[in-house]
This record gives sequence, structure tokens and C-alpha cells, in this order.
Amino acid sequence: MIDKRHVIRMKVPFPDVKSGLATQAHMYVCLDNADEKRFVACQTFKPYHLKSGSKPLQRICEEPDINRNPFLKTSLIDCDKGFSFQGVNFPLALVTPKRDKVCEDLFYNIQNKIEHDSFTYTYPDINAFLSCNPKVDIVS
Repeated sequence: MIDKRHVIRMKVPFPDVKSGLATQAHMYVCLDNADEKRFVACQTFKPYHLKSGSKPLQRICEEPDINRNPFLKTSLIDCDKGFSFQGVNFPLALVTPKRDKVCEDLFYNIQNKIEHDSFTYTYPDINAFLSCNPKVDIVS
């Protein structure tokens, strides 16, 4: 079972099953592994992110560093929104192999960066989510 700070690869059908987050696995940092599992998304940094006003507005830009994170390329951690799931088991098989968790310092930075009034959690459709992620199952 995954825990806080674990980084996993999964597909999230947001806003729908045809979106990029649903068709290709992305990395997500686990923020909370209580009954409700909460994550923030990570994405590869792209040149358009340099443009003023590009989303995510609240973000952490993190260079690849095996001592801090499992990222292979410069990555943005989305601190505008998170994803939340209830009643779902996330197996350790989804954890990134290079490094399983972000370091405590980066985790602390993420927690601080999401502490703003406009941060929200999205609850993806659970059936669509399960169809995109065969290793994930319902809590029995």
C-alpha cells in the first residue's frame, strides 16, 4: 500500500477519458493515504510554462535529482489542484522504480504551496479511473 510522499504513475480521466492525463501515465505525489487518497500531478516542464499566466499558476519547478525525486526531466508539480479518491487501493506496483518517494523537504514545500484559497481537489469518475488503471482496485 502506498504512503505519503510516494510517487506513483497512473492515468487520471480528467476532464474525461480522452484527455492526455487519461491516455498516458503521469507521475503523482501522494499527499494523504487515509481513507481518502490525495495526490498532486507532476508534468514535464515545457517552454510554454515560461509564458506569464500559464497554468498551473501555483507550482513547484523541480530539477531531476535522485536525492530529492524520481523525475527524469525538469518537472512542474501542480499546486493549483489535486486529485482525490475514496475506496481505492493503490498498490506498490505503481510506485516509481528509480526513487519511491519525494524527499521530506520537497514534500514540505508542496504542502506549503497548496495552502491557498483557490486550491481544490477533483474527484475523478471512479469507474473510468479503474478502467484506465488495471492495477488499482476497490477496497473490499
